[in-house]
Order: sequence, then structure tokens, then C-alpha cells
Amino acid sequence: MDQSRPAQPETARKRISLLLSFLLSLFASMLALLLVLQCTLLNEGFLRARMQESQYATHLLETLDMELASYGDASGFDEAFFTSVVSPERVQNDLNQEVARLYGNTSAQVDTAGFETHLYDKLLENIRARGLEADEQTTSALQYLAQSCAGVYESTVGLPLLSTLTPLLHKLQTVSLIGLGAALLLLAITVVLIMRINPSRRRRLRYLLYADGGAMLMLLVPALVILFSGKIERVGILNKALYGLVTAYAGHTVLYLLAAAAAFALLWIGLFLLRRHYFKKAIEAHERHKEHKRRREEVHRSLQGKPF
Repeated sequence: MDQSRPAQPETARKRISLLLSFLLSLFASMLALLLVLQCTLLNEGFLRARMQESQYATHLLETLDMELASYGDASGFDEAFFTSVVSPERVQNDLNQEVARLYGNTSAQVDTAGFETHLYDKLLENIRARGLEADEQTTSALQYLAQSCAGVYESTVGLPLLSTLTPLLHKLQTVSLIGLGAALLLLAITVVLIMRINPSRRRRLRYLLYADGGAMLMLLVPALVILFSGKIERVGILNKALYGLVTAYAGHTVLYLLAAAAAFALLWIGLFLLRRHYFKKAIEAHERHKEHKRRREEVHRSLQGKPF
């Protein structure tokens, strides 16, 4: 019984340290995920960059031209007319307004009224150029056509579910900031506990290595599974513009996860090299102690063999 007592505190220390390293890996991965969330979903610039990369405005303009051309065929206007009416600059400006409104930076909406007025003026100018009479019935029909096309423009250029997503993003931003603070606090407490429980530097670094490796795997494995499964490319979206935006958005989010995993990998290498350095120093100190002990024993033996 007496021989087993010294081993019990050591065993308990190892178990507690392993539990703390597991918790530390959870807190570290949670912190990394919240940082990725801040850089992607909660970042207006990230959405704008993905729109530009996927040529979202260009594909929207193509869809819009096709939609408006169908109205033109039914009302006697050719396709080239509607193509000239909608400019890429107008679409881009309205898209910028929508993105800003999504993140609560403006209350301005798609300029439907301006588009309707501009289109009505162009329609009226077109029929006059063709020598047609702009009587009350004709102008009323043109007004109705402009209103219908403005509705198509608003539904095409406007971001889907914007009114629902805006308050959700605001709440998520608040929750994310609170989560970041909580994760940092829990992470710091866990590191301090590991330091206090393990007086040896090498043991501290060993459990930190466990935690860092676990956090790296928690980010790396899901990211690689998503990346190589091809699920991003097989997303069921028929709209060309929205498909390009969603795939670019999801693909870069996965890259951010991989970047976070790479940061943990670099930290792991640094901790490993530091532990190796302390391990070498411990071996050298042990060898010096053995050498010193051996010399003391030699001196002691030599003194015992001499007569006084």
C-alpha cells in the first residue's frame, strides 16, 4: 500500500492534465471558428470580394436582360432595346446598396422608382422614334410595362431574404463577440491550470501539444472532407449568378478553415521544437549530474584507500 501512494497523485495529475488539454483544444477550435465567422459571414468586405470574384453583377445583368427581353417580345420592343436600357453601373450600384443594407450600414433600397422612370422615358422615346402616336392608352400601357419591368429588376437585383437575414446577422455579430471573449477567457484559464498542475516545462508543453494538435484536427478534418467531397460544386442552385456566389463563398470559407488549421500546425511545430530544446537540456543536465556523481565517487574511493 505504501508503494502505491506516491503513484496516485501522479496518475490523478495526468488524468486532470489530459482533460484540461482536451478542453483547451475545444476552446481553441471554438475561438478559431468564431474568428473565421468574423472574417467571412460577418464581414461585408468578404461578401463584396466574392461577388466580384464570381462576377455576380455580370450574371445578374444577363438574367435581367433575358427577363426584360421576354416582356419586350410581348409588347413589340426588340431585345436590343432592353439591353441598352439596363447599364452595368446601375446594377452594380444597386447591388452595393443591397450589401450595405444587409449589414445594416444603410437603409437605402434598390432604386426601383428611378429604374421605372428611366425605362418609361426610354419606352416613350422609342415609340416616338418609330413614328407611333403616344396617346393616353399607349402611355398607360407603357407605364404598366415600366412598372412590371421595375418589379422584375427589383426581384432580380435584390438580395434574397435580405429583410430576414439583416436582423439575424446583427444578433449573430453580438453573440460572436461575446463568444470570442468567453473563448479567450476559458482558454487562458485552462492554460494557467495546466501550468499550475505541471511544474515541469516539458510536461506543460506536452499537454499544450496535445491541445494544439486536437484543435488543428477539429478544423482540418471537416474542411478537407467538404473540400474533396465535391458537395460545394453540387449545391442545388439553378440561378447562375447565385450559384457562382454561393460556391465562391463556401469555397473561400473552407480555405479560411484550412488557414486556421495551418496556423495551429505552425504553433504545434513551435511548441514541439521548444519541448525538444528543453528535453535536450534536461538530458545534458542529467549527464552532467551523472558525471559529477561519478567523479565524487572516484574521489571518495581514492580517499578511502589512502592511510592517514
